[in-house]
Amino acid sequence: FEDLARQVFRDPRLSLNGGDLGYFTAGEMDPAFEEAAFNLPPGEVSVPVQTENGYSIIRVEDRQVAPLVTETEYANQKKIIRRYLRWKREKLGERGYIRDVLKTADPRFDRSGLSALLAIIKDLQANPSSLDTLYINLPRDVQDQYGSLSCVQFENEKWDVQAVVARLAQVAPKHLQLVQDEASLKMLLQGLVARELLYQRALDMGVDDLKSTREALAKAQRYAKSRYMRLMVYDTVAVPEAELREAYEKRRHEYYFPEEVRVQVLIAGDSLTALRLRKMALEGSDFTALVHQHSLGIGERNPDGIFDWSPRGKFGTFADQIFELKVAQITAPVKGEGYYLLFKLLDRRPRRDKTFSEARGQIEAELLPPRQRDRFLEFIRRERRQRQIVKDPDALAKMPLIKSAA
Repeated sequence: FEDLARQVFRDPRLSLNGGDLGYFTAGEMDPAFEEAAFNLPPGEVSVPVQTENGYSIIRVEDRQVAPLVTETEYANQKKIIRRYLRWKREKLGERGYIRDVLKTADPRFDRSGLSALLAIIKDLQANPSSLDTLYINLPRDVQDQYGSLSCVQFENEKWDVQAVVARLAQVAPKHLQLVQDEASLKMLLQGLVARELLYQRALDMGVDDLKSTREALAKAQRYAKSRYMRLMVYDTVAVPEAELREAYEKRRHEYYFPEEVRVQVLIAGDSLTALRLRKMALEGSDFTALVHQHSLGIGERNPDGIFDWSPRGKFGTFADQIFELKVAQITAPVKGEGYYLLFKLLDRRPRRDKTFSEARGQIEAELLPPRQRDRFLEFIRRERRQRQIVKDPDALAKMPLIKSAA
């Protein structure tokens, strides 16, 4: 699988590492990709899965499962789960809509224009700094020779090489770097065509004239400028190595890896069943086999019911019963919301103090933000001193204010 991935991947990083994406969780990948990956047992290979970037063949190497155990955990995560499901539904709906738009537009490609465009993109890829611009200009000789060659036609539009190149500045450099052949170039062009069609439909609907659109655009521009300036100021701030080490020495006891355990859980529907299964386990029955045969709510994604290394806070109200166990011991039935649980302690990892190198990132994350805020406030004060600011009480009085709930 790794050898095939190295041969076919266009992304240089994935080509080098054999397609290894590392660990990811819900909401980090393409929805269709996630749907396939999360339902695939480790070691198995998927059928081709269509994503925004083409088709993917997936093999799951490993899975770390962190199911919700308590009603409290579910309540705490409910908003996140709802937001994820809404995002997933929106992404899938958006993709279906774009697919229908492209099917209706039926973009048609011209081989001669594609070949010229591919050569131009290859030259741009060799000079990545040329992609970080608001407009990409073709050299005059290239423009004269290839600029008028047709690339793609759709509905009443016809884009030549020059028209496509003018739109390449709208494409993120990382996506442009993925163009390696005619097939990937066609995918890029389909994306640009879809963007153009959606933009035209929005104009036809008068979206650009809506007050909400103008306000959203203005707000986005202000936010982008403010964020860019803030990050520029933040980048000028650093914590000296000596201060990081001094903070570590002063508060060494605060930097540690907490005690963690690996446990296996069996979920029973009532206390009598839980007591019977616990008795069977204590008399020598294999606990994993009992989980497979009798446990409720574990599912295919975690058939053994194992919670990998987790600190005390992960287990909520069950933590005391779990952490007082010795390795291989099983709790008495623990009452949940409508079920009973048996926890078996598989292994224990004691608390360990972090070395300076292990704690460095945590210390920097503590010391850097206040320094960055101070530097930014200093920047704001300096800007205010250099500019004339006039307060308009009448305008302020007319501003709508949100009243506090207090």
